[in-house]
Amino acid sequence: KIANDQIRHISFDEDAIICFEQTLQFALKKGIHVILLHIPIVDLYNQAEPEKYRRAIELLQRFSSRYNQVTFLDYSSFYCQQYELFYDPIHLNPQGQRLVTEKLAQDLKLLLLQTRNKSGR
Repeated sequence: KIANDQIRHISFDEDAIICFEQTLQFALKKGIHVILLHIPIVDLYNQAEPEKYRRAIELLQRFSSRYNQVTFLDYSSFYCQQYELFYDPIHLNPQGQRLVTEKLAQDLKLLLLQTRNKSGR
């Protein structure tokens, strides 16, 4: 599919990016800690448009570094080469869903503990 250009291409809508950042700012003003989660897809898809993929990841990382209350969790590097975890290049199968959900639960527990320790609660 990649060789035949039969994939959904990565694209950037600047208006949508601005709206996304405004939404982040709104949530942060309300005291909400925002988690940006990159669910894995097969690495071959990521490599089909490496510059665009890198730009997308860097955009999310920038939001995370710009705002203290935004955390970016990138799970792609953990699982993107474990093809047995996928139904197809962009959908995890039940085993993959379970692994990613368990990883997310662990990470959320750590974030919650860190937040409690910082606030003294």
